[in-house]
Amino acid sequence: MIKISEDKPFVKLLYELRVRITRICIIVIIFISVGMTLSVTVIKFDGYGLFILYPDTFNSLSIQVISQIKNDLLPDNISLVQTTPGQAFTAQMYVAIIIGIVGVFVSHTWRTVCLLESCTALF
Repeated sequence: MIKISEDKPFVKLLYELRVRITRICIIVIIFISVGMTLSVTVIKFDGYGLFILYPDTFNSLSIQVISQIKNDLLPDNISLVQTTPGQAFTAQMYVAIIIGIVGVFVSHTWRTVCLLESCTALF
């Protein structure tokens, strides 16, 4: 652990910024890896549908998002064509990165709301 003196607020600020950015990068990497490797499916359990994540790289969460966007936004007489082999993977990476950024935003907002609620409970 690095000891930071109290008389250097700028160094303390930089240390706190480094810690926060490191945490954000770790969470983004986790969300991107989940979006690229895991898929969402529904299993029936006692008449109820449960959503679970399972490993499936050929039908991953990012591919499911692309398919859902294609089904919702493109007209029926239009088909989605990718002209080069790398476009499908690049689109999958872009969607996984967006999932990661949105996931970080949601988790950070959730942590902030929980922190504010616990602080207001003290007063």
